Amino acid sequence: HYGGFPVTWKRDTGADYYKVHSPFGQLPLLTGPNDFAVSYDTNSFSLTRQLGQSMAIVRYIARKTGLVGDNDEEFARSEMLIEEANDLILAFGKANASPNKKEAMDKFFSEEITRHFTSLEKLIKGETLTGKVLAGDLAIFAHLDIILRLQADALDAYPKLKAFFEKLAADPKLKPFIDDETAHMYYTRQ
Repeated sequence: HYGGFPVTWKRDTGADYYKVHSPFGQLPLLTGPNDFAVSYDTNSFSLTRQLGQSMAIVRYIARKTGLVGDNDEEFARSEMLIEEANDLILAFGKANASPNKKEAMDKFFSEEITRHFTSLEKLIKGETLTGKVLAGDLAIFAHLDIILRLQADALDAYPKLKAFFEKLAADPKLKPFIDDETAHMYYTRQ
């Protein structure tokens, strides 16, 4: 949404669609005009016309929308943040999938985020993490949004990171993402 990349989330395809049509048989899957296939004929399906893997999709869209940075330093910083966002969501996802979810989530919110948020707080550069809004900033923002839906005060001890989140949360280009409750319903605290 932020970069103006036109995306339509197809929710009516059924679970088996991705098993057949995704390069790795799983979500996410990006398809569409221009660089990707437009139609989905199972008899002429081609793996080379679909893009799987969430971070590959993030990087593709970032490149198409100019959110990769204007120089090597901005690019590298944004890429670093994309990987940090991935580490953060992997730790969060592990707690979410734990057999004792409440205990794992409590530990995540009391211990794990401290390490991540302390590091991110130190990286704030002006109002963002990169000096302007790039893909890495948006990746961190998206994961902070999920975390804050489960614990609203999670950023209270990190004023610069909280201000960064609030700045992006107020951006009208992100309103469709923020308003989409289905994008966040997978994660629960208990």
